[in-house]
Amino acid sequence: MHTEDEIYQALDIPFVDLDFPDLELVLEDLPSLEEVLRDNPVTLSPPPTAAQTLFSNRICIRVPRWVLAEIKKRAAAQGEKYQTLINQLLAQYVAA
Repeated sequence: MHTEDEIYQALDIPFVDLDFPDLELVLEDLPSLEEVLRDNPVTLSPPPTAAQTLFSNRICIRVPRWVLAEIKKRAAAQGEKYQTLINQLLAQYVAA
């Protein structure tokens, strides 16, 4: 591990130690945690579904409308989501 001085010497950059006066922090002016959270609500991602794992990636592809319509129709007939059917079809193609 290199020290900061060694890094500056290797880069041939002069190190200037700036002398800042001690600043007095005024913490009373800071908003409360409740105010920060109210003004900046935290949105969490929905929990992963059963099909989403650490080994899956979200992608975006373009398919012809008629292909997507057919996949949606077949998925509805099987009682599943069309993304699941696309996943199954891709897995079958790769395994073949």
